[in-house]
Amino acid sequence: MKFNPIGLAIPFFLGLMILEVVVAKKRKKPLYRLNDAMTDIGSGMGDQALGIFFTAANLALLTFFADFLALGQWQMDDPWTWVISMVGVDFAFYWYHRFCHRVNWAWATHAVHHQSEDYNLAVALRQPFFAKYFSWIFYVPLLVIGLPPLAIMGSLAFNLLYQFWIHTQLIGKMGPYELVFNTPSHHRVHHGTNPQYIDKNYAGILIVWDRLFGTFAEEEEEVVYGTIKPVRSWSAVWSNFSVWQDLWKKSRRQKNLWDSLRLWWMPPEWDPSQTASEVFEDRGYNENQSVHLNGYLSSQVLLAGAVMAILMLLDQTLPLWVSVAGVGWVFCTILAWGGLFENKTWGKALELVKFIVPLGAALCFIFLNQFDPPPLLAVAGVCTFYLLWFSLKEYRFKKSLIAA
Repeated sequence: MKFNPIGLAIPFFLGLMILEVVVAKKRKKPLYRLNDAMTDIGSGMGDQALGIFFTAANLALLTFFADFLALGQWQMDDPWTWVISMVGVDFAFYWYHRFCHRVNWAWATHAVHHQSEDYNLAVALRQPFFAKYFSWIFYVPLLVIGLPPLAIMGSLAFNLLYQFWIHTQLIGKMGPYELVFNTPSHHRVHHGTNPQYIDKNYAGILIVWDRLFGTFAEEEEEVVYGTIKPVRSWSAVWSNFSVWQDLWKKSRRQKNLWDSLRLWWMPPEWDPSQTASEVFEDRGYNENQSVHLNGYLSSQVLLAGAVMAILMLLDQTLPLWVSVAGVGWVFCTILAWGGLFENKTWGKALELVKFIVPLGAALCFIFLNQFDPPPLLAVAGVCTFYLLWFSLKEYRFKKSLIAA
């Protein structure tokens, strides 16, 4: 593919989230918390930033297996290729998704998507960092019947784009459409921790797979969102590692080596060493010690979104060092967001560093006249603006604390 369709969709994602905020406010339905939403968005940005370097590897892996396994070859310009690819990818996604919920190490990669106790369009972007490193295996069987790797990758991108709009509470039941297709009502069930909702509705686009394989549940009582063990952090990076840490600790405390090893392949609820004191109900985490920075942080969603869109759309034309620098800046950004919400000293320091470094680099390149000045002047201007805004906000906040 010459461009990443997810990157092209970023402005639409942000626009629809803004629209959802407006409609929810008009209906007096509080759907968003800034700290939670920015953690969702940060996790999605981290996933896509890593994907800049791994998407090509995924395609290369599928191409490699296609050369050895394909029993035939469907043509890219044949409409039936895309029909079969879309249905086949959706079927494979169902089993990949089900695997992620029923095998401990796979759940450790996927759990981050379920950690939010809110349910809105931002949650759709809360994607895991590590799933891409094994998810491609589930699409290998499609190569055997001759589907082109590019068709599989394109169908998967469309499948993920479809799933964005079903992460909302503003759309109710949809009548006969729900008999065949996945909808917001069906997917709300999937994100629920209510006992009757756990491990239900794995569908991507077609809910028929859940109906066929006994994993379907209708939305009836109000959904309680989140995970059985809530995460108490606004760090998108830590959220992606926390379940791994829990799994490692759980493995080490088993009474014998066999249980320690097979724990990694058992369902998440399987734990012979669990005690009654380890039943988790600590919900409602809502830390935000930087309320004075809410407007400042909100604007950064648009800035970081613009950077991600450029990196994803131009990843095949940008020099490697630019992509690495851009991805590094994205990770500095999402780390700083979590640190600022939790009032960490390192968060404030990182916030300054992430603008001081590119500002200094831009000024050096302008001085040396090695690159086109207009883009560098834009970088320098944006960095200067945010440095002044952040410094002023922090100064006024500290001054108000002293006065109090």
